[in-house]
Amino acid sequence: MKTIFLFIIILFQIKLFACEKEIIKVVWENFPPYQIGDISLNTHPKGSSVDLLLAAAKKIGCLKNIRFEYLPWKRGLFELEKGRVDIMFNALKTPEREKYAYYKRYYSKGRNAIFVSSKDYDKLSKLSSEELMKEKNFIIGYSNGYNYGKIFEKMLAKYPNKFEMALHDDLSIIKTSNNRVNAFIGDVIQTNELIKELKQNKKIDKKINFKFLSLLLDESPPFTYLMYSKKGMSEKLVNKFDDAFVQLYKEGTTKRIFLKYIPQNFINEVVVKPDFEK
Repeated sequence: MKTIFLFIIILFQIKLFACEKEIIKVVWENFPPYQIGDISLNTHPKGSSVDLLLAAAKKIGCLKNIRFEYLPWKRGLFELEKGRVDIMFNALKTPEREKYAYYKRYYSKGRNAIFVSSKDYDKLSKLSSEELMKEKNFIIGYSNGYNYGKIFEKMLAKYPNKFEMALHDDLSIIKTSNNRVNAFIGDVIQTNELIKELKQNKKIDKKINFKFLSLLLDESPPFTYLMYSKKGMSEKLVNKFDDAFVQLYKEGTTKRIFLKYIPQNFINEVVVKPDFEK
């Protein structure tokens, strides 16, 4: 009888801590230091956002259920909307995306900026947004499907011929280094990491350096979220992940994870206190 009772308890515990979704598909792309990986290698990515998600998944018993899938950002959004993938990293909240994705508490913030070659910085840094747009033959690269903020959206709508879209951030950087465009938009922290990587892989000249302009692309530094597919995941499971992120922050785990990838002097610019009242 004791053996049967013990067996029942074990089964109950297994069910209690089992992940309710057999496979959780997570989209990633090379977006250092948040997502870092090589698609040619048969390994899952790492990075601050990746490690934080895995820590949350472990807390709720879903670590073994996580599967990573490399997709370009725009394609990832499409697959998330259809419910064929479940989670995407480092997303800004927009009304359009909220139609097909759950957004819970934000877990970090970022800042997008316009990067230019160091040799052009002194001249361009003195210009306002309007003056920059009126520069002759001046083209700014940006990535397909990204949301850079309200100010950027207004600039793009008003001066569409001043912008050139690329599939990935690294392509815009390469184009700028080859003088095919004059500038590019990127996350302040992520871009510096990506430039280092491109130089190491000899995709851009090591002698080329970039600086970002102080022009704002949004009214305030945007918060970034995980996006959860409404078709792919139950809100109950999403809430479990959300609660786990709060626990990780309170324990100090969030900061420790980010410090593995981001310099100490940038931590307060990235790690934010979750909205515990949400």
